[in-house]
Amino acid sequence: MKSDIKRLLDQTEKYTKNCLWVGPPHTRKNPQRLPRLYKIIEETVGERCKIFRSHEVTKYPARGSDGIHYWGKEGKAMAYLWANKVFEEFSKTVEYPN
Repeated sequence: MKSDIKRLLDQTEKYTKNCLWVGPPHTRKNPQRLPRLYKIIEETVGERCKIFRSHEVTKYPARGSDGIHYWGKEGKAMAYLWANKVFEEFSKTVEYPN
């Protein structure tokens, strides 16, 4: 996972220094894995990218679907909320050339 993250950052930095790493959203299935995943992401990304902590703006529905993928009425609403939050953070993070 760390080598994949580093490779992606190396490739991205060829074109821009503006970066927003979007971490995994909340999940009903194995949510206890999220702290470990974010720790690995934070250690590997370091200062190279700002990290958006998706799990802090999402809450997986208590029932329905598979516990990982967001779908259905509740899932669609959460997906739109997530997308808007990511866009807000991206807009604050990335500098556009004039």
